[in-house]
Amino acid sequence: GGRVVKNVAGFDLSRVMCGSRGCLAILTSATFKLSPLPPASRTVIVDAPDLQSLARLARTIAAEPVTPSAIELESPVHRLLVRFETTQAAARSQAAAVADLCSRLGAPTTIVDGSEEAAAWSAHDERVSCASGTLLKIAVLPTDVLPILEVLTHAAALHHIEWRAGGRVALGVLDVHLATPIDHHAAAVSDL
Repeated sequence: GGRVVKNVAGFDLSRVMCGSRGCLAILTSATFKLSPLPPASRTVIVDAPDLQSLARLARTIAAEPVTPSAIELESPVHRLLVRFETTQAAARSQAAAVADLCSRLGAPTTIVDGSEEAAAWSAHDERVSCASGTLLKIAVLPTDVLPILEVLTHAAALHHIEWRAGGRVALGVLDVHLATPIDHHAAAVSDL
């Protein structure tokens, strides 16, 4: 096929292979396209007082004329991590624009790069990838992230479950970790 999907004719063999779980054929070779690491990276950490503010900030940032490589949420410590991976000047400019926008909306921000940024993303990744408990992947429309988090908050409170969420808020993909007590996880998932 060509560089764009419109030039590809025939079946989408990659999806057929993934869906067949090895029943149709085996792969004997694979070709990968590699991209270099971006020359610079900056992350804007945005703190929000509540879930409504968090969702509003995420929608506002996603609608801005900036190109973040990630808009990740963390809850119940309501905050966003907005990452820009591009040239040094563009990363600095876009991070400053998002920080300015958030400050106008009353949300405090911190811009990090280098080792501070790596530590922030490492901590973010570890929030929901714990060994014990139940891990849920929830995919909804981006406009439904707030309602699903509100339902999750209510279900966790009802069943006295500790929980943490992270995910790609602009895409509507959430990773939720349900911690203790494990006895009530099935009931909470049923509520969700």
